[in-house]
Amino acid sequence: MEPVKHGTRQEEPCFKDEEQLFRRFPPEVKSEVLATSIRFDEPPSFCRSKFARPEDTIHRNCADGQDVSRFGVFAVPVAAARIILKDTNQKCYHFEPKHRPEPTCYAHTEIHCLMRKDSDVLAGSDIHSKPPLIVRNQFRARIAIALVEVIPAKH
Repeated sequence: MEPVKHGTRQEEPCFKDEEQLFRRFPPEVKSEVLATSIRFDEPPSFCRSKFARPEDTIHRNCADGQDVSRFGVFAVPVAAARIILKDTNQKCYHFEPKHRPEPTCYAHTEIHCLMRKDSDVLAGSDIHSKPPLIVRNQFRARIAIALVEVIPAKH
């Protein structure tokens, strides 16, 4: 069964805390260090459980046409990914899931890092920005606590 395609469906911005976000990881990454595979140059990609099964994450349609069938998949609850962290200067970084459907993968979701001052929105803060290393590592540590391997990688 193929993942749900985008078609004419719109983004669905509301996430429930209990929803899961699925992310694939390559076979060479050990399960103890899964969270370290999350990069921030671009918003990290996931598949949203409301529209996908874990298997969809390793389907070609949700992998830019690439064969990632040997990859594993981990799940993390939205509540664990929706967090606020501060750097050493007390700047706030809000991590929030954003539903960003792709033509062949409606479940495609990204976790955006938004710079804010406490609860106030800063100018341009609705756009993902790469957080500083200390904040990236804090995020990875928080995700590592909550993630669960749902499909093991094939070695």
